[in-house]
Amino acid sequence: MSSFFIKYNPLFHGNQQLFCKFYLNNFLKTWKITIMSTNWFRYHDERKNRYFYYNTETQETVWKFPTENAKVWDAVTRKKVRPPADAKQPVSPKKSNKGTKNQTPEVFRELIDQLADLEYDSEQFTTMYLRKGKNKKADALVYNDIPISDSLVSTLKKPDAKLAVKNYKLILKLTGVNQKQKGEVYDLVKEVKENPALSDEVFVELWKQTTNAPPESLQQSLELFLVMATVFVPGPPFRKPLIKHMAQLAKDNLYARFVLIRLMSISAAGEVTLKNEDETSINVIPKDESISNYNFGVSLWEIFHHQQRSCPDMPIPLCMYKMLRKIQELDGFNTTGIFRLPGNMGRLDTLIYKANHEEEYLEGEDLMTIASLFKRWIRDIPGKLIPESAVPRLMEVTTTEEAIEFVQVLDYPSKMVLMYLIGFLRECAASKDKNQMGEKNLAMVFGPNVVYENGAVNPMELQARIQFCLQSLIEKWDVSFIYPLNEGLLPA
Repeated sequence: MSSFFIKYNPLFHGNQQLFCKFYLNNFLKTWKITIMSTNWFRYHDERKNRYFYYNTETQETVWKFPTENAKVWDAVTRKKVRPPADAKQPVSPKKSNKGTKNQTPEVFRELIDQLADLEYDSEQFTTMYLRKGKNKKADALVYNDIPISDSLVSTLKKPDAKLAVKNYKLILKLTGVNQKQKGEVYDLVKEVKENPALSDEVFVELWKQTTNAPPESLQQSLELFLVMATVFVPGPPFRKPLIKHMAQLAKDNLYARFVLIRLMSISAAGEVTLKNEDETSINVIPKDESISNYNFGVSLWEIFHHQQRSCPDMPIPLCMYKMLRKIQELDGFNTTGIFRLPGNMGRLDTLIYKANHEEEYLEGEDLMTIASLFKRWIRDIPGKLIPESAVPRLMEVTTTEEAIEFVQVLDYPSKMVLMYLIGFLRECAASKDKNQMGEKNLAMVFGPNVVYENGAVNPMELQARIQFCLQSLIEKWDVSFIYPLNEGLLPA
């Protein structure tokens, strides 16, 4: 059966057929899986950047996740695959929402495992960007309490290389290696802001100091790492190596998980999304993991991380629910131009500050201002709901069915937020005779806010595609899985 599938499936050719035939047969034998109609294997199509599924008995190949008690294994990792959130058969909103609880912690643990095995050309990276010292290159990025004599990043110019040596001494002070001298976190940030070329060097120095580090020093180094991942954007060549390193630490270190969230966020956005300008705000960043509760300018992963303290079962950000609920309370569905007409834009920064510091930010505000605030929240999600990596696939969407299949490539929190947003917009569009905001108009308004744009794709074509996609989702996507939300999931 496996031979038939591999030989005649157009996704495999040449040597790939031989390899996959051997791999699949060996997998079945090793894991003693009985060939039944409920057994499926998940593969990844590199050309389309999406998963497909193969049934070992019927030899059926499908794009959608199999249902009907299907058992699915990943053909590469050999791990059982959980169904996507919306793979279940459609049921009524009341029934489906009864068990729609947040799955982010479990999904994030799976993501950590994937990122810990992230592939990149480490040999090329080392050759191009790391300085070769007396020892082998691979030995350079290991914890040491002795000051360095040269920069770790080979692309630094001599004046900056001297500053790198000085900064490393400061890192030793801040991480408790040098007990005689003390320093403040802000001292390091100030040095890097005055010399931006040092940013990647400091990231690499902290990479070194968090590799095989003693526990007491590891925590302090992770705190510095968090500061850097909040205030500075690592250069593109350094992002994958840094993320992989932090994911490996995050497997059994809770604080490292939060550092990983910030690192992924700032890397996806390509810019700083949290403003920490003064010394006081920078010095308290190490405590963000346990005491902050940001809603704007942070990733969905971070919002869900903080929600574990107050409403762990919420499958969407509480701030999203509150803003949309307020729009409904203010009769937004029956208001002409809702989401199209701007509110008091001068108020938004003040409201965002309040929302990020656990102050009341909705009471007393007018409808259009809250609608504008919600659009700002969506727009400011680092990396966007539809990230850069998904844009090529988006550009291939030409039908409603393809639009619904496309959203399966999004990560779990983005998919949950998009599902809830679509449910809300559909309800809003149902009153288009009163608010003049039908499916097409709403798609036009929200399109630019949900998709990543960097100029690599023609902006006009990108907006046309995302508007078509959103309109198709508003019209046809079954989001009863999450909308309307079961209020029993709200915090007490």
